[in-house]
Parts: sequence; C-alpha cells; structure tokens
Amino acid sequence: MASVPKEKNLPPPRKCDICQKGAGISLCPSCEQMFCRKDFNEHRQQLSTQLGIVITEADSLKQSIEQTCDTTTLNVFDEIEKWEMEWMKKVRMAADLAREEVRDIVAEPKKQLKRITDEIRPRMADEDYVEYDLDRWMDEIKQTKADMQAMSSIIVIESGDKCEWKRMIKVRKLEPQSRVPKSPQK
Repeated sequence: MASVPKEKNLPPPRKCDICQKGAGISLCPSCEQMFCRKDFNEHRQQLSTQLGIVITEADSLKQSIEQTCDTTTLNVFDEIEKWEMEWMKKVRMAADLAREEVRDIVAEPKKQLKRITDEIRPRMADEDYVEYDLDRWMDEIKQTKADMQAMSSIIVIESGDKCEWKRMIKVRKLEPQSRVPKSPQK
C-alpha cells in the first residue's frame, strides 16, 4: 500500500516588514525585521553606508588624537622641563649654601688666631702680660692648631639622599568630567 504524504502544517509565510508585499526571506538578527530580497539588499546598503560613516569618524578621530597627543605631550614635557629647571635651581642654591657654610667653618681657625694675635700684640707692646696670659694664649693657639688639623674630619656633609625621587614629581590621569551616552541598541 502506498503511503500518502502527510500534509505539513506550516505557518503562512511572513511578509516583508518594509514593503508588506513580498515574502520575507531574510531575518536581520540585529533589528529583528523580516525582509524580502529587494528590501534586504537596501538594508545591507544602508548598513554599509553607516559603516562608512563610522570608519570616516574613526579616521578623523585618529588624526585628531595624534594631533592632540603631540600637542599634549609637548605641553606636559614643557611643564616637566620647568619643574626640572626649578629643582636644579633649588639644588644649586642648596649647594651654594653648603659651600658658604664650609667656607665659614674653614675660616674659624683663622678668625680664632686673629683674635688671639690681636689681643697679644698690644699687650706685648705695653708689656702688660703675666704667666697666666702666656699659658692661656698658648692653650688657645694649641686648640686652634688642633682645630685646624682636624678640619677635614669635622666637616661632615649630610645629604638628603633618602629622598624618594619617584615621588618628587608624579603624573596621573584625571577622569573625564562627562561621558558620551551610548547609542541605543535596536
């Protein structure tokens, strides 16, 4: 006995959502519209046009980013250069001050000896001295000589080398104040 094919219960074909005339043969997974062949081709052409706009916008943004990055880099590098110069100036000033302090320390024995000789000479001319004065002057001269001989060991340079150099200047990115809203998804 021959079998009779069963009749399929298929739903009626969906019409094109655009023209409502032709049979819908393609469903766009993004916008979920059904298209006939003609309208599907037009839909794809619209998407291609929109993609061209996106690519043009991206290319324009790339050029703008390159220009902005170059300008921003130069401006920030200028700020860093100014900061560096200011710190170098401060370091030079600190070094000059340290040199002046060394000169003052080194000059102390000369000043002590001058003070001693300025006291001795008039007293010698007037013959106004006693053993006590001679002993005191000799002790002061010996002390000045000892101070002079110990000069290189009494001058100590204490530098601030415990400075955290990485923290002397810091670059950070601020978060933008406004955000561009995203395009609605269809």
